[in-house]
Amino acid sequence: MAHLRDLEELVSSIRNTEMKNYMREAMSCYMAGAYRACIVLTFIAMFEDISKKLEELGKINKKARSISQEIEKRKNEQDIFESYLLDQLKANNLIPAIDHDFYQIIKTLRNKSAHPSGHRCSAEEARFVIYESITRFMCHPNFSTTQACDEILSRIGDSNFFPSNLISATTETVKKEISNVHETAVPYLLEKIIDKYLTSESSTLRNCEFFINGLARIDREDICTEIKLRLIEKKITNKNYHNIIFSSICANAKLLKNIHNVTLSRIKPLLSEAISNKNPSSSETLFDHPASFFRSIVEQDMALFITENLLSEFQSFIEKFPYSKLILKVGLPQENLYDLLAKNLLNLAGSNHFDTANSFIEHVNELDEITNNLLLPKDCFELIVQINSAAETGAWRSIRVRDSNFSRIPNIKASALSFISSSSEDAQQICQRVSGRGAPLLSDLSARLMA
Repeated sequence: MAHLRDLEELVSSIRNTEMKNYMREAMSCYMAGAYRACIVLTFIAMFEDISKKLEELGKINKKARSISQEIEKRKNEQDIFESYLLDQLKANNLIPAIDHDFYQIIKTLRNKSAHPSGHRCSAEEARFVIYESITRFMCHPNFSTTQACDEILSRIGDSNFFPSNLISATTETVKKEISNVHETAVPYLLEKIIDKYLTSESSTLRNCEFFINGLARIDREDICTEIKLRLIEKKITNKNYHNIIFSSICANAKLLKNIHNVTLSRIKPLLSEAISNKNPSSSETLFDHPASFFRSIVEQDMALFITENLLSEFQSFIEKFPYSKLILKVGLPQENLYDLLAKNLLNLAGSNHFDTANSFIEHVNELDEITNNLLLPKDCFELIVQINSAAETGAWRSIRVRDSNFSRIPNIKASALSFISSSSEDAQQICQRVSGRGAPLLSDLSARLMA
């Protein structure tokens, strides 16, 4: 039996603000010992809540709309409607039979409370009515039914179901679509969409993938658990589902948390394949790109997951996509991931292969724009040294940057100067390691940076 503190928490869980306030009055009656009044008020609030949810469901469901119209008619005629309402909901599978059975018990207690029957209401009965009314009806946003799910499934193939392919817009669309779906019906909806994904034509297949990505992005724990269980764990061995599994993780990397080692070992080839199949000119904004995969992990503060589980795949990624805008902009808080990224960029900057060094200079402006979020002052200085080294071997774009006294990269230049000022001995050691000329090179570069 629920205790007083439990009941107060239950009242807070009611979705409808008006019903929540109504139930607070019922709780006031309970605390005053007016158990009859408490039961009657709770009964009234429960049916008002059910009526409102039925009216909302009626916007998308013909059966619900028909019942709602009949209830409104009976209300206006001041006719009894409660039993008819619950009977119709049960008959049309809009509520589980067990909820209808509990309604009958609540109705009996309400009748004994509302009429002189010789029955003395107890605190236990009042608590029972409050608890069952809230947990079975008022704390849920809608009915426990698959009707709303089936309505979504009937339209998911429509060409304009998702008017935008942006993940933010997709997520808002999914939020709206599931607003009338009861939490307990989400597994049913997800299972049906997964089935449709494999058996549908291109437009429906695309919408199914977008819908699951939107569900993942909503970031509800219960939904993520179902996606992990019903899609990732269950379908990872089927190559036909690889794209949708990969994109769902890109939508929300939390799907990887506490994942079984066997499942993770099956996900890794998907990532390796994505790295292999994409070229550096591919759009990183699409959810089939490895950059989206790694960014999702970092954005969820899960960089350690890469270190512990995906380090070789990350190494392969930065070697093929060293100038990935998504990864460079998001930053890498995990120290060894940053070291891998920075080391790779420094090697490219100082490469003795002209094409590699010149290609680096093509992207140096982009690096300079995000330097404060990306490179440490020490690495900014070494970047200057490496560019100078490439210039000395004849890379013509590196020569231009050096001879302009690095004016093209003002942020990197300022950070490098700051490092020289605070750590001149370390700066000299970097010069010695890279070029074999410690103090002379440091003096020359200092002059250029201050020019």
